[in-house]
Amino acid sequence: MQCSHLAALFALAAAAAACLLPGAAAAGRGLAGSQPLLATTKPWDDKKPEYQKPLIGILAQACHYCPGRSYVAAGFVKWIEAAGARAVPIRYYHSEAELHRLFKSVNGIIFPGGLTDLWMDSPYVVAARKLWTWAKEANDAGDVFPIHGTCLGFQLLHILEANVSFTELLVDTDSVAHASTLDFEEAAQESIMFGTMTQELRRKLSNPQLNISMENHMFGLPPAHYDKWPALRDNYNLLTTSKDRNGVVYVSSAEHKRYPFTATQWHPEKPPFEFGMTEIPHTLDAILVSQHLANQFVENARKSSHRPESPEQELADMIYNHKAWFTLKDSVMDPSYDGPDMTYFFDRPDDEAPANRLQSGQGADAAGRRSAASKSFAGQLATAGAQQSKGEAAVHLAYATELARYVEQVDFSVSLHRIFLDDEGQPRQKPTALEKEQAFALLIQVALRILAAPILAFDMADACLAALHRTISELTRPAEGHAAGGPQALLLARLSSTVLHALSGSGSCSHHLNAVLRCIESMTSTPQTAALTQLTFAALEHHTASLDPGVTAIDLQRLCSLLELHASYRQIQLSGMQGEALSALQSTAQRAIRQLRALGPGSDAAFLQRRTGDIPMGAGRLREALPELREALRLATAEKAHAATIACCLSVSTLLMSGADGPRFSRQECWGCGRPSLTLRKCSLCHEAAYCSRECQTRHWREGGHKRDCAGRANNR
Repeated sequence: MQCSHLAALFALAAAAAACLLPGAAAAGRGLAGSQPLLATTKPWDDKKPEYQKPLIGILAQACHYCPGRSYVAAGFVKWIEAAGARAVPIRYYHSEAELHRLFKSVNGIIFPGGLTDLWMDSPYVVAARKLWTWAKEANDAGDVFPIHGTCLGFQLLHILEANVSFTELLVDTDSVAHASTLDFEEAAQESIMFGTMTQELRRKLSNPQLNISMENHMFGLPPAHYDKWPALRDNYNLLTTSKDRNGVVYVSSAEHKRYPFTATQWHPEKPPFEFGMTEIPHTLDAILVSQHLANQFVENARKSSHRPESPEQELADMIYNHKAWFTLKDSVMDPSYDGPDMTYFFDRPDDEAPANRLQSGQGADAAGRRSAASKSFAGQLATAGAQQSKGEAAVHLAYATELARYVEQVDFSVSLHRIFLDDEGQPRQKPTALEKEQAFALLIQVALRILAAPILAFDMADACLAALHRTISELTRPAEGHAAGGPQALLLARLSSTVLHALSGSGSCSHHLNAVLRCIESMTSTPQTAALTQLTFAALEHHTASLDPGVTAIDLQRLCSLLELHASYRQIQLSGMQGEALSALQSTAQRAIRQLRALGPGSDAAFLQRRTGDIPMGAGRLREALPELREALRLATAEKAHAATIACCLSVSTLLMSGADGPRFSRQECWGCGRPSLTLRKCSLCHEAAYCSRECQTRHWREGGHKRDCAGRANNR
């Protein structure tokens, strides 16, 4: 009897809410009208707060066209500070060991909004997946660890849960700079975010005359996709929906059913702290909503048992070691600016913050191995030749930036799944020859990624791996016509086999990297080393658009020629061969250059010209190399290929300082000011003192004592 009375009361409350809350009646759903709602007990509700100084990690995003490698919008920092927490920046390019150390030091994590691409295999998503996985493991062990995702972070949490590319999960929405409403679903009454919110505030969130939720996104998640991907339906509660300017409905609030993971497509942090966009609401109600969500998130963070390793480490990790830049000033020059008012930039070239581990070289794992991103960043800052042998610095500097950019662009796993699995996730029967060519092209890209960044992991279904194994086996059978196709096909088969082992997780990444290099060695009879170029990446990336078998064959030839060229060039550099052996290596490298040029001119012109000069340079014929490298520098400058320009400058400078263009460049430091220079001119009298400018020479002659010294040297001669 009591149960029937309770049911009637809840039904009455729901009916009242449908009448009071705008949009609720139209949606056929509403919230109970209690004041406030009492959420259903969650596993972490009974745990008392343990830590009154919680630290919240904020995952920094890639920084494009700004003074740093990554950034965090200061609005998120202020948002958690208003609830009594402190912020710790987490760079996505940290080593796994450093990521885990920071995870054990913080009490919660924010995946913020931003503009970073969400390809499943991008370094940003890979880092987020690690943090997300560790958070689930901690909660399963009874250690409360909350995550909140805003805007892009909302989308990221759903991508991680569904394990689906954002190109399939999201749709276009017209919601940039759009103050809107929230239409509540029934599950909201038992949620972390809204379960204890007052009825009045919920009503205002739904009122289209107030519009106190701030949307600022180009993509959205349709509610129907919760049914399309069962992982979302089974693990997330859909709390609210919203509409864009064209009436497209998308999920605007959600939270995990088992973990304290919350997500808002809208921005609760903007109303109190962001004033650059005129559409942001700053009413008291908008501020109260923002404060409520921050309080709920930070209160769960207080229940985490994570602690910093030491008081000193705690201070070093916090964001206060970095300067907040007043980026709103950009709006004076750009009326369309919609970025944050204040921004923290990390790993600037002039950054002296104590927590800058990448620049100081501390971003390493327990074994001292540094991540590919860390190596690339350090390589760009390093002085030529400081820690690398001759030629290695030029190669590294030339490709580090392009490698880092490339590995963020392609979603391999999704593309391979489309080839080998149907919509139900079952193996497709007998892929066509064209589809096999597509798979081979993608496998080459995966192989290159293993070489470029062996720390990466790939999400592959067992059925897809099995299909890959069958396809690779077919590739090595002469009856299929592949293995008989020459060294290109054989190299592809060996690379594909290595990739399969790497994808299946057998052995360490470094082991598979060595296996790929051994494969290259067996094909070219050269040392176990190869530098992969921007040219190869650009050609292989083209496969994702055309995937034409003819293009595949051409690019395989290009790949083999590049590997042959690099291996020959490296052997010339490192082996110290003389006579006929050296001439044979030079002929091999020059033949590879001719083959690459025959495949078609294009953006590789500067690179091939540079290698034309690098070959005699490596053999010690400096005067022969100088004009070739000067021409390469001219081509790279004309093409605005900045990484190649840096490499050419290094090579030309090395030649000039080695005396390839006369003795006046034989000294590195100016005798007058002491600064290094690449254009020193010798004194015409003593032929020993060298100066970077006429002003330095005049000053040193008059005030530095060179007039006396020069006369003495001339007399001695």
